[in-house]
Amino acid sequence: MSEQVETLEISVWRVRVGIIFIVIFWIPIWLILPIIAKVFFGSEEAIVNNHLTIIIGSIQGIFGLLGLILVGKQAMIIVRKTSYRKMPKIMWHILISGQIQADV
Repeated sequence: MSEQVETLEISVWRVRVGIIFIVIFWIPIWLILPIIAKVFFGSEEAIVNNHLTIIIGSIQGIFGLLGLILVGKQAMIIVRKTSYRKMPKIMWHILISGQIQADV
């Protein structure tokens, strides 16, 4: 017996954008800030003066939260229709193939 996830409730776009936001959250942009400061501002002291590190960290935090919200809502829909054990397989299928209906 196999169940199928309903197509109208899950958004492939939200899953993919959510995953991209989570990846952006995990990229350590603050490590390359000295290079960015030297190229655009002429010195590494611009990081401290402009609080660039705090701004970048805050923006990355917002991206991470938005990603968790987007992917989390879609995952909860899948868990309601199937089981928690089948959710990673279905999410992976949606992410890679872009097709919502997956045999579980």
